[in-house]
Amino acid sequence: ARREAEAAIRLEPELARAHAILAWAHHIEGSNGWSADRDRPFETALEHAKAAIAADPNEPWGHCVLGFTLWWRDRGRDFRRGLEEARLAVRLNPSNAHFRMIVGATLAYMGKGEEALREIDLAMR
Repeated sequence: ARREAEAAIRLEPELARAHAILAWAHHIEGSNGWSADRDRPFETALEHAKAAIAADPNEPWGHCVLGFTLWWRDRGRDFRRGLEEARLAVRLNPSNAHFRMIVGATLAYMGKGEEALREIDLAMR
Protein backbone atom coordinates (compact mmCIF):
# COMPACT_ATOMS: atom_id res chain seq x y z
CA ALA A 1 0.00 0.00 0.00
CA ARG A 2 2.87 2.32 0.79
CA ARG A 3 4.37 2.15 -2.71
CA GLU A 4 0.98 2.66 -4.32
CA ALA A 5 0.20 5.66 -2.11
CA GLU A 6 3.60 7.20 -2.87
CA ALA A 7 3.00 6.67 -6.61
CA ALA A 8 -0.45 8.24 -6.36
CA ILE A 9 0.98 11.29 -4.58
CA ARG A 10 3.63 11.69 -7.29
CA LEU A 11 0.81 11.78 -9.87
CA GLU A 12 -1.61 13.85 -7.77
CA PRO A 13 0.17 15.66 -4.90
CA GLU A 14 -3.12 16.85 -3.37
CA LEU A 15 -4.77 13.42 -3.23
CA ALA A 16 -6.02 13.38 0.36
CA ARG A 17 -6.76 9.66 0.64
CA ALA A 18 -3.27 8.73 -0.60
CA HIS A 19 -1.70 10.96 2.06
CA ALA A 20 -3.94 9.37 4.69
CA ILE A 21 -2.96 5.85 3.59
CA LEU A 22 0.70 6.79 3.67
CA ALA A 23 0.24 8.31 7.14
CA TRP A 24 -1.22 5.00 8.37
CA ALA A 25 1.65 3.05 6.83
CA HIS A 26 4.20 5.20 8.66
CA HIS A 27 2.22 5.06 11.92
CA ILE A 28 2.16 1.26 11.73
CA GLU A 29 5.91 1.21 11.02
CA GLY A 30 6.53 3.32 14.12
CA SER A 31 4.11 1.57 16.43
CA ASN A 32 5.56 -1.84 15.55
CA GLY A 33 9.15 -0.69 15.99
CA TRP A 34 10.13 -1.50 12.42
CA SER A 35 12.40 1.54 12.13
CA ALA A 36 15.79 2.11 13.75
CA ASP A 37 14.71 5.72 14.26
CA ARG A 38 11.75 5.56 16.66
CA ASP A 39 10.53 9.11 16.00
CA ARG A 40 10.85 9.43 12.22
CA PRO A 41 7.91 7.20 11.21
CA PHE A 42 5.59 9.14 13.52
CA GLU A 43 6.83 12.50 12.25
CA THR A 44 6.27 11.32 8.68
CA ALA A 45 2.82 10.00 9.62
CA LEU A 46 1.91 13.39 11.08
CA GLU A 47 3.17 15.18 7.96
CA HIS A 48 1.01 13.03 5.69
CA ALA A 49 -2.03 13.17 7.98
CA LYS A 50 -1.82 16.97 7.97
CA ALA A 51 -1.34 16.96 4.17
CA ALA A 52 -4.47 14.80 3.81
CA ILE A 53 -6.50 17.22 5.92
CA ALA A 54 -5.08 20.25 4.11
CA ALA A 55 -6.07 18.72 0.77
CA ASP A 56 -9.53 17.75 2.04
CA PRO A 57 -10.68 18.84 5.51
CA ASN A 58 -13.45 16.22 5.30
CA GLU A 59 -11.06 13.28 4.82
CA PRO A 60 -11.90 11.13 7.86
CA TRP A 61 -8.90 8.80 7.52
CA GLY A 62 -6.58 11.80 7.79
CA HIS A 63 -8.25 12.98 10.99
CA CYS A 64 -8.25 9.50 12.50
CA VAL A 65 -4.57 8.81 11.85
CA LEU A 66 -3.64 12.31 13.00
CA GLY A 67 -5.42 11.76 16.29
CA PHE A 68 -4.05 8.27 16.85
CA THR A 69 -0.49 9.30 16.00
CA LEU A 70 -0.57 12.39 18.22
CA TRP A 71 -1.10 10.42 21.39
CA TRP A 72 0.69 7.21 20.40
CA ARG A 73 3.88 9.03 19.44
CA ASP A 74 3.97 11.02 22.67
CA ARG A 75 3.04 8.08 24.89
CA GLY A 76 -0.24 9.67 25.84
CA ARG A 77 0.70 13.29 26.36
CA ASP A 78 -1.81 14.53 23.78
CA PHE A 79 -4.88 12.38 24.42
CA ARG A 80 -7.24 15.36 24.27
CA ARG A 81 -6.30 16.42 20.75
CA GLY A 82 -6.04 12.81 19.62
CA LEU A 83 -9.55 12.14 20.88
CA GLU A 84 -10.88 15.28 19.18
CA GLU A 85 -9.45 14.20 15.82
CA ALA A 86 -10.71 10.62 16.15
CA ARG A 87 -14.18 11.86 17.11
CA LEU A 88 -14.15 14.18 14.10
CA ALA A 89 -13.41 11.15 11.90
CA VAL A 90 -16.46 9.44 13.42
CA ARG A 91 -18.63 12.51 12.74
CA LEU A 92 -17.43 12.55 9.13
CA ASN A 93 -18.10 8.82 8.70
CA PRO A 94 -20.21 7.47 11.58
CA SER A 95 -20.55 3.97 10.13
CA ASN A 96 -16.80 3.28 10.06
CA ALA A 97 -16.00 0.75 12.78
CA HIS A 98 -12.26 1.45 12.64
CA PHE A 99 -12.76 5.08 13.60
CA ARG A 100 -14.95 4.08 16.54
CA MET A 101 -12.33 1.56 17.66
CA ILE A 102 -9.69 4.30 17.66
CA VAL A 103 -11.99 6.50 19.76
CA GLY A 104 -12.54 3.54 22.10
CA ALA A 105 -8.82 2.79 22.36
CA THR A 106 -8.06 6.44 23.08
CA LEU A 107 -10.69 6.55 25.81
CA ALA A 108 -9.37 3.29 27.28
CA TYR A 109 -5.82 4.64 27.44
CA MET A 110 -7.23 7.76 29.11
CA GLY A 111 -8.72 5.56 31.82
CA LYS A 112 -12.32 6.14 30.68
CA GLY A 113 -13.35 2.51 30.53
CA GLU A 114 -17.13 2.88 30.41
CA GLU A 115 -16.98 5.39 27.55
CA ALA A 116 -14.43 3.21 25.76
CA LEU A 117 -16.68 0.16 26.00
CA ARG A 118 -19.63 2.10 24.57
CA GLU A 119 -17.58 3.11 21.53
CA ILE A 120 -16.20 -0.38 21.05
CA ASP A 121 -19.72 -1.80 21.32
CA LEU A 122 -20.89 0.61 18.60
CA ALA A 123 -17.93 -0.39 16.44
CA MET A 124 -18.81 -4.07 16.72
CA ARG A 125 -22.44 -3.64 15.62
